[in-house]
Amino acid sequence: MEYELTYDHQGPVIRVEMGLELIGEWLNECVLRDNAAMDALISKLESGEPLSWQEKGYQIDINAGEFDIRVAAEHDDEAHAAYEEEHLHVSEEQAGCGVDDLLAALHSFSGFVRR
Repeated sequence: MEYELTYDHQGPVIRVEMGLELIGEWLNECVLRDNAAMDALISKLESGEPLSWQEKGYQIDINAGEFDIRVAAEHDDEAHAAYEEEHLHVSEEQAGCGVDDLLAALHSFSGFVRR
């Protein structure tokens, strides 16, 4: 997973490669602006156990057996439209990446904002 760590008017953000924009949207909206949430996600991913939960309009599924994470959009149209207006157009209803890739991005982001 390719990504860029940068800042926008709200603070630090992660921008991910095309096709994974939904993962970037979820991370920016639900995880990265809250250090406790980011630390909790890292712990969940490092546990290696399959997990599934819903969070602020997203369905997150971690399948440790396949070493991947899937994020599905279940958000309302108003929140989604606001994100698209501010960031890239997000046309996918779901996106996935490797757990190791996501962990690397989270650790990089953690170092980026905490330095």
